[in-house]
Amino acid sequence: MRGSSRSTVWRILHRHGLIVAEPGKRPKSSIRRFYYDRPNELWQSDWTEWHLADGTSVAIAGTIDDHSRYLCALAADIGDGTTTLVWQVMLAAIDECGVPSMSLTDNGFVYTGKHRGFETPLEKNLRAVGTRTINSRPDHPQTCGKIERFWQTLKRWLNTQPAPATLDDLNEMLDRFRSHYNHHRPHRALHGATPAETFDATEPARPVDRPLPAPVFTTHQQVNPTQGKITVGPYFVQVGNQWGGTHPRRHLRRQPHRHLQRHHHRPGIRRRPHPPIPRPTPNPRHPWQTTTTSGSMTVSDDPRHKCQR
Repeated sequence: MRGSSRSTVWRILHRHGLIVAEPGKRPKSSIRRFYYDRPNELWQSDWTEWHLADGTSVAIAGTIDDHSRYLCALAADIGDGTTTLVWQVMLAAIDECGVPSMSLTDNGFVYTGKHRGFETPLEKNLRAVGTRTINSRPDHPQTCGKIERFWQTLKRWLNTQPAPATLDDLNEMLDRFRSHYNHHRPHRALHGATPAETFDATEPARPVDRPLPAPVFTTHQQVNPTQGKITVGPYFVQVGNQWGGTHPRRHLRRQPHRHLQRHHHRPGIRRRPHPPIPRPTPNPRHPWQTTTTSGSMTVSDDPRHKCQR
């Protein structure tokens, strides 16, 4: 004689109130959903891994507007995500949509060095144009939930397409997808509107009109007991042999100092050159406008600088 299945027994017990609920994870109804009130008030950025037809690993980096879900920029490059790739994507986003007020990323090495005692090129460049950079809590991807959820949508679409043979093929596919996503695909979170319609419906936010101050880093490292040095980012800081073996708490600004010495890299290892830092300069024709030039691209944080679509 065959007995009842586990699911049948569970339903009978549950019907009679004999099951005590112990969910393994939080119910979706308990999650507090939020979004910023204006376009460009906050951008979320991240990168993810993909592969070409021959198995070559590539990195896809993207930036999305928190308010409208507008996909400001999307691009791929060979290998893992790099500081150069994520800054190029950010420049493309700024060129199209203006300068954001805040930028949110996870704690990846290419995005932030706050927990490691230094600034990444992305943080330096955004600080120079008045954009505040913030980061999610470690091991808490829900903070960057919009860009994380977007990767699922993108990868589902990529899986339905022929595998790209080259990097150029992949970037062409990403451009095509971005256009459809922004202008033609109704978004459920936007009540059926497209990201482009939602972005254009509200005046974009603006960053502050001056560069932000350099951050202050705190080190908790032990002083080298024989050399009297501690390491802060790419620098050795000489504090004296009398402090050897101690754990000093020092606030150190990233600026030239006679006691700061750069790390010596091992032979054969070269540092990737950092992207140029944009320098804001006043516009003589419009005092409220600040123009920032980086490489061959010029961007503006004029309140009239909106997405060109």
